[in-house]
Amino acid sequence: MATAENKFMSAGSRYPERRSAARFAFSAEAQINDPVERTSMSGCVTMISKRGCFVKVEKPLNGGTVMKVRIQNGDTAFETWARVADQRSNATDGMSLVFIGTEPEQAQVLESWLGNLAPSRC
Repeated sequence: MATAENKFMSAGSRYPERRSAARFAFSAEAQINDPVERTSMSGCVTMISKRGCFVKVEKPLNGGTVMKVRIQNGDTAFETWARVADQRSNATDGMSLVFIGTEPEQAQVLESWLGNLAPSRC
């Protein structure tokens, strides 16, 4: 028998959020280049994982946009292609990027960064 509380529960709220990769709080500059629109912008990476990152930018690109991203962390840089998975236009303007087609040597750079970070609890 369904209770009133369960009756109005959304389907997604019954299942815990599961991420395929641990996320890490991170702070680094990002340079984003959209080859189709021939535009570039700078942003700040605030979260990162082996599969993607969140970049704070003034004007997020549309979902599905594919771009080249370069993240500079101290003396090392990570470069790869990425796709906009989600965007936010509010107090936390920015976009979630999914890394695609990462070259093995670039994946090693990212793994070395992640190895020195503690997973985020947020």
